[in-house]
Amino acid sequence: ISIRNVIMNVSSVLWDRKILNESLDQIGDNLYELSLVGDWRIYLEALGKKGRSVAYIADSLNVHRRHEGGVTQSLDSQAHLKEIAGMHALITEMIDADHTHNAAMEDYIEELRVQFNNKPSKSRKAA
Repeated sequence: ISIRNVIMNVSSVLWDRKILNESLDQIGDNLYELSLVGDWRIYLEALGKKGRSVAYIADSLNVHRRHEGGVTQSLDSQAHLKEIAGMHALITEMIDADHTHNAAMEDYIEELRVQFNNKPSKSRKAA
């Protein structure tokens, strides 16, 4: 969850209400600034305290679909990349990410640039 949001559908999450409420209180109004990655931000806040974990069931218990007019489809790709870069910056701060982890984050951003048909960043062109 530190490289990409692997929870594809927020409606598939079952929450401990106390932890969810604490997380929402901690994030506050900043959550309204996130059009695409708000759920990811909540997961990070919820998992950011020592001893917390997430359980994952690999069975398909929920359907994730993308539809015209949905947030994912309608968001400007640059805004999308900016929000993900913001999550990466937060994660780097939270976990004191090392070079390998940061490189994986950069690779994910580059993967999305290709997916969105955006030009690679100048730093990537030089690499």
